[in-house]
Amino acid sequence: LLKGMPLGAIKDFQYTITERELNTGDTILMLSDGLAEQKNDQGEMFDYERIQNIFQKTAHHPPDDIIKQLVNAGNKWMNGQEQEDDISLLVLKFK
Repeated sequence: LLKGMPLGAIKDFQYTITERELNTGDTILMLSDGLAEQKNDQGEMFDYERIQNIFQKTAHHPPDDIIKQLVNAGNKWMNGQEQEDDISLLVLKFK
């Protein structure tokens, strides 16, 4: 799990460069803060820990399925509350 400032959020921000070796079968999830910040009817955020747990359980699935599972879990969490922010998800699988 890598955390950092969103690209372009602060002018001249000094980003840390991290290098990782990727292997066949590796899966990467990149996302905006919209899913993590979804609130339920108690005002609690969905949060990155829940996202990470779902991703770890589904990383072996096709990218579309991973995204569907994350979005469905977020919608269930909101329990009818209105979405306040956009959600962007990108899943990359290495073959």
